[in-house]
Amino acid sequence: MTGFRDFTFKLIVVEQLMYTERKLTPAFRIADVLGVTEPWDHTYRRGLAHQVVYDVPSLDDLALLPNLRHVVGSEFLGPELRDVLRARGIAAG
Repeated sequence: MTGFRDFTFKLIVVEQLMYTERKLTPAFRIADVLGVTEPWDHTYRRGLAHQVVYDVPSLDDLALLPNLRHVVGSEFLGPELRDVLRARGIAAG
């Protein structure tokens, strides 16, 4: 199996599948597996009060998600990354 190159992108995918969609089981604390206090600390910057904006520098790992059709929060991506989504037929929103 091919691995993710972008750790932040991998964490976003795991969080979605494990905690939101509950398709990845058994659920576990990623921090416990990695042996860190909070794995997200190095992957995001604080947004407005209730928002957390993740720094996703590359979408190279999209090839690992051939069934991805929609990305929430893509408005926070740079224009070149939004162009990558559009080129792959992935709806942004």
